[in-house]
Amino acid sequence: TIYGTGALLFNEVLFNTEDDCPEFVELYNDSNEFIKVDGLYFGYASSGDFADDIYQFPTGLIIPPYSYVVLCEDLKQLKSFYDVNRTCVLVEMNMPNLLNDEGVLFVVNKNGDVLTKSSYHENQHSEFLDDEKGVSLERVNLESDRWISGNSSKGKASVGYLNHAYNTS
Repeated sequence: TIYGTGALLFNEVLFNTEDDCPEFVELYNDSNEFIKVDGLYFGYASSGDFADDIYQFPTGLIIPPYSYVVLCEDLKQLKSFYDVNRTCVLVEMNMPNLLNDEGVLFVVNKNGDVLTKSSYHENQHSEFLDDEKGVSLERVNLESDRWISGNSSKGKASVGYLNHAYNTS
C-alpha cells in the first residue's frame, strides 16, 4: 500500500565522493501522511525517463510525515565523513554506482511506473568550488527542482537535516 507517494521528493544526493566515502541519496516526505514503501524501488539511470537499475526498498519501511530518509550502502562509513541526523530514517541497502557527471533518480512501483523523479548534473555545483569531491547537491526548496552545492564550510552535506541552502522563495 502506498500513501501519499507524490509527496516523496528527492532532496539531496552525493555522487562524487571522497575516497572510501559511500554515495547517498536523501528523500523527504513532504506530507502529513505516513508513506509505506513496500513494493517500491529506488531507481537510477544515467539519463532518460526510465530507470536502468532498480533496488527494492526494505520490506516494512515506513517514512513518517515531514521526515528525511537517507539511502546508503554503508551508513557507518557515511557517518565517519558527515554529521548524520540520528532522528532521520536511515536505510542501508544496495545502491547503484552514481555517475560523477549526471544521472536520474527515480522511485518506481513494481510495474515500473515512475512515482517521483529528479535529475542531477555536475554543472549544478557552484562555480566557486575548487573541488566537488565530497560535496552533495541539495534541493534549494521543496517547490523547486533547483539544486545547489552543499555548504563546504558546514560539512559539505546536510545528511538528514534541513538543507544548508534551503530557501523559502
